Amino acid sequence: MGTGNSRNAVPSALRAERCFPVASVVADTEYSMSHAVLYAYKFTQRHPLFQWNDVENVAHGMGSSSSSKLHVLVDIADMSGEVGGRALLSVMQVSSSLLLSTTFSSQPSTYKLKALLVSLRHTCILPILDVDKHHGGHNILIVAQPFIPTGSIKDLIYCNPAPTKEYSTKYNRPGRRVPRTLISRYGRHVLEALSALRSIGVVCDNLATSTVMLDQDIARVSNVYGSILGLDRDVHMQELTLPLEATVPLDLLLFGHFLYEMATGRELSAVVPAESDLVGAIPLDVADVLRRIFFPTAAALQLTVQDLVDMPLFASVHVPPSAAFDEQMLDATSATLLQTSIRLNDDRRWRRAHDYHEAMQAAKPERAEKKVASVAASARRSVGRASGGKHPPSRRVSYRRTTPLPTSATA
Repeated sequence: MGTGNSRNAVPSALRAERCFPVASVVADTEYSMSHAVLYAYKFTQRHPLFQWNDVENVAHGMGSSSSSKLHVLVDIADMSGEVGGRALLSVMQVSSSLLLSTTFSSQPSTYKLKALLVSLRHTCILPILDVDKHHGGHNILIVAQPFIPTGSIKDLIYCNPAPTKEYSTKYNRPGRRVPRTLISRYGRHVLEALSALRSIGVVCDNLATSTVMLDQDIARVSNVYGSILGLDRDVHMQELTLPLEATVPLDLLLFGHFLYEMATGRELSAVVPAESDLVGAIPLDVADVLRRIFFPTAAALQLTVQDLVDMPLFASVHVPPSAAFDEQMLDATSATLLQTSIRLNDDRRWRRAHDYHEAMQAAKPERAEKKVASVAASARRSVGRASGGKHPPSRRVSYRRTTPLPTSATA
């Protein structure tokens, strides 16, 4: 970590005039890394407790390739100007937020947005220190949080000592399994965060091992603001969760992926785990939780966070004390903003799940036709082998179905 800082120096990334486009944010093709860095630099000029560090600032590619954010490291100083820590600025376009880009003729002020996000304080949630919105040529949103040098759960799994390295390189090695005691502890911490968010109606729809920080042996969910702002989900993860979202809450599905990666040392790249992963390879109580999430029974379709907390893997874990969220503590404007966020995100999740299942219903006849063709081809090969490789006349072989094909209404 660099220690030098200069509040008045021009950012080195700007002096070099490097203009790399920020991943997937861009509706505006002129929005580039240099614009984002400039706004982050101006942010430190307006907020005395944040100081620009000219030795180390832009964390190139720190987030996943699907992330719509640029990350900038700055110093945190006390009132005397002495540096006592670091902050991570997440810089993004306002247009990447469902809440800010689709609902208001006039966007909520920085003060109102900050009042909501900064109020979300919980031991198992990484706090938001500040929020800033810039209305220049590019509508930019900046969210400041403490930088945790020990990194995330994903850094623990992949033995990565440098959290600011590029995402594509720091996780390109085989991961290792997390010990059962740590799975139990960190999993319970995350469940406490999910429960706190659920108590005010927020579904954490971007939970991952890379968004849970390890801060003095406490697992703290870091990207809560993304769920409230309505930042879009990772497309690949969305493809894995959509088939089950009608029966299992999204945040618990993501928790299942989180738990699986800790237990196996690799990401779950399928809709559900293979049975071979749940037998012998991981602790029995971990496998029980994964089965409860990914293979719900008819009697337990309404899975809740508390159901998981009560399971043997998590029930005996000591939980750090924390005040419960209370929506009544929010002022009227913040409460209205929160309710708008909840409604928009619920609508988007419902619409995507509905569209997915409509597409699946429409595809059933086509899949049935392909299955018939596959069975017919297999039958022809069997007949060919029985006749020594000589195919009999086609009039002697019938592949006519004895039952009608299923339709979308009856499948």
